[in-house]
Amino acid sequence: MYNCGMCKSSLIRLLVVFISFYWTTNCEGTVSVLRGRHFAPEGDKTSINCNVTDEEFIGWFDSSGQKITSNPSQRVHVRANGSMKYLEIKIVNKSDRGTYECRGNTNKTQVMLLVEYAPVLIRDKSSTKTIFSSLDSNEEVTLICTFDGFPDPEVKFQMAGVELNSSGIISRSGFASYKFRVRSQNDFGFYACVARNSRGQETHYIEVYESGAPEPPNNMHVSPACDRIDVTWDASRKDGGSAVTGYTIELQRGGDTVESEVSVERKSSHKLKKPGERNAI
Repeated sequence: MYNCGMCKSSLIRLLVVFISFYWTTNCEGTVSVLRGRHFAPEGDKTSINCNVTDEEFIGWFDSSGQKITSNPSQRVHVRANGSMKYLEIKIVNKSDRGTYECRGNTNKTQVMLLVEYAPVLIRDKSSTKTIFSSLDSNEEVTLICTFDGFPDPEVKFQMAGVELNSSGIISRSGFASYKFRVRSQNDFGFYACVARNSRGQETHYIEVYESGAPEPPNNMHVSPACDRIDVTWDASRKDGGSAVTGYTIELQRGGDTVESEVSVERKSSHKLKKPGERNAI
């Protein structure tokens, strides 16, 4: 009976060792995140959690493959709390959007960071200059507005605060165009592109102006000296639809023009024939 007892004890110890050995060699580590996509508003603080169990944590890596620091003084850093490895961003920028990877020594997982921000006009893909047309023109006027933003902005055209509903309007995410022909004076004026998403609103104005003579020059300055008068000015804000080829400067005495000159530059200097007489430019 005694020997049999020793036999049972040995079998039990052997079974325990076998179970322990099986568990150690077949246990697989895991690296996981709650969601494959993480949304964060621009300017806010955000944290992405990664759970690393039963294996060594290597680190968080950005879209370029650069390992992210664990220095908490940095705007983007990693903080560890047990198996939880947090990717923390103190102030989220648009440039932070992209794919991040949480790595263990055998497993890894990715998460896409999507940064939400208000609409922003893309100027080089939009109409930003005054558009000239006329009532007798057969050419179409084309207005284009393109916006960046996330979620994708919805873009609408307005005039005088009223939304336009026309077959000439094409609208899709972040973009709108409007083609039309000027039929009346009411078609001249300022058109507004209004872009909206959940983060805010942006408005861009485009002016449709009637073709004609250019507006007078701006900021004209007359500086009299002993033997001359210097005249300088800024170009007209509106050229009427065609380039200004020159400026006429007239010297007047008593309302009569006594001297005239055409200048292609925005400055001129005139020598007086009789200093001391009353002159007008």
